[in-house]
Amino acid sequence: MTAEQIKILLSEKYSGEEWAFFGELRTLRGYSGGVESYVDAVAIGLWSKNKKCIAYEIKISRQDFTKDADNFILKHKNILKACHEFYYICPHGLISPDEVPARAGLMYVNSNNTLIKKKQAPFQDIDSYDFRFIQALAFRFCPKISPAEIPLKFLGKEISQEDFNKLVEKKVIKEKNRYYDLSVRGAAHDLVFKENEKIKQFNDFLGESARIIGLGSWHISQSNYNNILKYIKIGAAIVDLKCSFTRVKQKLGEAEVLVKNLTDITVQTDDPQ
Repeated sequence: MTAEQIKILLSEKYSGEEWAFFGELRTLRGYSGGVESYVDAVAIGLWSKNKKCIAYEIKISRQDFTKDADNFILKHKNILKACHEFYYICPHGLISPDEVPARAGLMYVNSNNTLIKKKQAPFQDIDSYDFRFIQALAFRFCPKISPAEIPLKFLGKEISQEDFNKLVEKKVIKEKNRYYDLSVRGAAHDLVFKENEKIKQFNDFLGESARIIGLGSWHISQSNYNNILKYIKIGAAIVDLKCSFTRVKQKLGEAEVLVKNLTDITVQTDDPQ
């Protein structure tokens, strides 16, 4: 269990419309005794039936608690002047009810993340508030004017910063689309140019083939194209046939050597010696 997890549980406890919840609240604007004063959490009732301020100090270690309790009045004097109830809150069993100061109550966080009040904090009447505490609340949550809400002049008209940003964003998107369109067109143009180059090379090849086989210089029709393919196939067949003759000649030479060797063996066998 961490202090942040306990703070989240407290924020859920006071999440209704009847409460205002503050986590890690600076209790006074300015410095008190040369140091800043903070409290872990504060819940302020907003309706007449819960008209009170409750402060919480979160502890997750024994050492931290004992150090805090020994200096309870001095450390928490600012928030004690502003809150009606003050509680220590810790994991179950970490602090005993009889260990907390008389002005404080005690709350446990169980293993199932439920909050259990072990000691009721005494209710303290608050006659008046230190104005610095009100300043701390105002500083923490007072609404600020966003630059987006400040009107400005654009083309002679008064518009907000937000509307101006939308105009700029629209212009940027338009320019990006234009650049993308130009890029696509450029890529398409390059692709068409390369394909035309390939077609030109192919037509040059067909024309040269027609010249070599004596068809003359003419526009290549489908029939002439088929004739060129026929002659190319015939040429390829002649090359294959020549290769076949070479292989046959090689085999005949091998057979001739074999017959000669057999003849020599026979002659040696018939020799009367």
